[in-house]
Amino acid sequence: MSKGFWPGGVGLITGNSKSTVKTNVLNDLMDWANRGYKNGATYNGGTGELKLFGKPFLVVGASDETSYKKIKGSTVGLWLADEATLYPESFWDMAVSRLSLPMSRCYATTNPDNPYHYLKTKWLDNDKKLASGDVWSETFTLDDNPN
Repeated sequence: MSKGFWPGGVGLITGNSKSTVKTNVLNDLMDWANRGYKNGATYNGGTGELKLFGKPFLVVGASDETSYKKIKGSTVGLWLADEATLYPESFWDMAVSRLSLPMSRCYATTNPDNPYHYLKTKWLDNDKKLASGDVWSETFTLDDNPN
């Protein structure tokens, strides 16, 4: 990761559980990072600590209302959120509040949920957030991924 890409703080990778993060994100990410790079990525499943090209990441499961406590007080520069529609709103709100550095960002994947889900109503359908550039949304279908 180039210095210009890293906004500072810690990185955060979240999913419904640490196990699903490992399956859905880390296995491929670590294969890629360690291909041609010595210690490109190291992960401690017990603590959830990941080092990716020397940058610290925390891997957290966000499955229930108490999950927000795992990141409370953290300063997050980059957040990768897998299957974000499964997170309780309290966790989402806490994680967003942790993105306090200039150029902090979140990249989230979602699966369709109901049209009244908080991510859709408060974020994706929020014209003010969309117009400000704070939120960007892209839709992909199964046809976009031939594998």
